[in-house]
Amino acid sequence: MCSNSCVAYTGPFSECEVCPFCQAPRYHLRNSNKPQPVQRFYTIPLGPQLQALWHSPDGAKQMHYHNQHTAQILTELHKTNGVIKTYDDVFHGLEYLNAIRVGNIQEDDVLMMLSLDGAQLYHDKESDCWFFIWVILNQSPQLWCKKKKYYPWWVCSWA
Repeated sequence: MCSNSCVAYTGPFSECEVCPFCQAPRYHLRNSNKPQPVQRFYTIPLGPQLQALWHSPDGAKQMHYHNQHTAQILTELHKTNGVIKTYDDVFHGLEYLNAIRVGNIQEDDVLMMLSLDGAQLYHDKESDCWFFIWVILNQSPQLWCKKKKYYPWWVCSWA
């Protein structure tokens, strides 16, 4: 990947030695037999991770939290003339409720939130690394607020 994130060196760019847009070098110029990329990224497909969530009866039940919670919110809105007393979940948001109302979000849709953060991995060495994770909102916040319920999407590092 270009150090300026212009292009990934795949497909038509797989043979490029420099970025076709900013001319940044693809590889570090080091005394080595094997060229070292300036930047790397790793993707982890989300599809198989989502399929695994539906694999067991317990997992499938956990994936219907948003349906149950949304029904409770809509009942509350009906009883209180559209007033929500407590906002305690992403499903209380106006954009989400409008998307439900007009049918843009269906009962079997998977709702996800993207979270990203960067880190310097070594104390004495300059490095840059970005982590992207998916948070599956179909599950209760008591589940998705736990580390084991984060689903990695990709990691990008600069060597």
